[in-house]
Amino acid sequence: MEKKEDTTTSLKYSLSKYAESLTIACGGVGGIAAIITDLSFYPVDTIKTRIQASGWKTRIIDKIRTPSHYSGASCVVAAAFPVNLAFFAIYEFLNSTISKYAKKHNGWVQNRTYTYMIAAGIADVVAMSIKNPFEVIKQNRQFAEFSNTRKAIATVWNKRGFKGFYAGYSALLWREIPCSVIEMGIYECLLRKYV
Repeated sequence: MEKKEDTTTSLKYSLSKYAESLTIACGGVGGIAAIITDLSFYPVDTIKTRIQASGWKTRIIDKIRTPSHYSGASCVVAAAFPVNLAFFAIYEFLNSTISKYAKKHNGWVQNRTYTYMIAAGIADVVAMSIKNPFEVIKQNRQFAEFSNTRKAIATVWNKRGFKGFYAGYSALLWREIPCSVIEMGIYECLLRKYV
């Protein structure tokens, strides 16, 4: 009887370590995917940012012709791994925690979709708190306000202090949380149904 319990405990420990490794792998793969996607469309994002910052009367062709459509791209690369790792680690942890709580309390969350959506929403709040300072610097660089990232960081810090790196944080959350909640809810439901 004890041998069977030891085997079960060993299996649970192995699965736990596997889940941790998988979470880190998902964060890493997500980081690579984010870098590829963001860098592929970065020039379009730069043009969009320049048009938004200079007003609607600006001619698009003038913004396309301006040099350095990759200004601030280093911020995207630097943010990709920590943001994705934080999101997936928190998402998986909350998914597991909420599911365990639901089982203990007679199915507190009847529909697993709500579990995914709650976990995604909370994970996004943390991930975006990491991403926002990078976004502020990236957008300052895209607008060609600064010649390099160090100058952009120093200027934001000197003019606005720590708060300056979180300018637009609430707007970022308003954009990102609904997307993640819907995306992860649909993804997990399709995964459970077809895989």
